[in-house]
Amino acid sequence: MAARAGRVDHVADAFSTDLRAMEKAMDLAAELGVVRLMIETDTLLVVQALNRRAPDCSKEAHVIEDVKVQASLWFSSCVFVHWKKLKGQQIGVFTKC
Repeated sequence: MAARAGRVDHVADAFSTDLRAMEKAMDLAAELGVVRLMIETDTLLVVQALNRRAPDCSKEAHVIEDVKVQASLWFSSCVFVHWKKLKGQQIGVFTKC
């Protein structure tokens, strides 16, 4: 398990913020040499957008497509999972090697 902190500029909503966080998490996982990756989030809309096979027409379509391409090129397996967060629970990025 790993963590990274930083500032994300030019995001207007939780969807965009979570999507950018997934992008950064994938960058970190690739830097660490992770081969199989599972990213868990409590943002159901992001998981649905990333797991959808049809092209996306949202304002974040370019980021969604980038994340999908990175997932297929950088990892032998990359899964996006929705996890309903309970009060006080933390979520994060978990990897399996």
